[in-house]
Amino acid sequence: MPSIDAADLSADELDLLITHYLHRQAHVIGPGWEAIDATAAGVRDQLSKQIMATAGDLTTVDVWLMLFDSAHPCSQHRYDPLPEYVHDDEPLHIKFTMHRHVDGQQGADIGNCFTPLLTVLALYGGVARSLAFSADDPTLRGEGGPDRGIAITWEVENWEAEEVRRQEFIYTGDGDKRVPVLQSDTNPGYDAD
Repeated sequence: MPSIDAADLSADELDLLITHYLHRQAHVIGPGWEAIDATAAGVRDQLSKQIMATAGDLTTVDVWLMLFDSAHPCSQHRYDPLPEYVHDDEPLHIKFTMHRHVDGQQGADIGNCFTPLLTVLALYGGVARSLAFSADDPTLRGEGGPDRGIAITWEVENWEAEEVRRQEFIYTGDGDKRVPVLQSDTNPGYDAD
């Protein structure tokens, strides 16, 4: 499965994916492309809000994008070529981490790519999974690290996002021998593969 390191992610490259997708829609369906853009923006905002609301002191987010070659021939517009990875038949995997700042705001190691990445996900489709650990409440933090976590998986298709799985767990054990113990799972039969 192709993968991009969060440090190598480029907002310009993500914007190029967005531009090509919407340009193609303008040619294929005409003025209705604006409704797709607005719907995708709503999905992006929904995912952003949900990821931020459940983000902990440390959160890992995995995104699998179902990209395709969205370039469309046009005599009026010239865009840079799409990256080679859009020609792969497998999802593109991007993993990044988020952390809570002293002021309570979330920071991400993908910087200004967070919003365009979620826009690409909303347009092309795919899967997002966040795994968050919280330690805001001192009673939730043990000697070896956070004692509680939550994992949420969303599937995105046709400009809609659906939460398909939510898992909550606690950690037991000491030091390096700490292991997660599942407390609840809304969809134990779910398999993203």
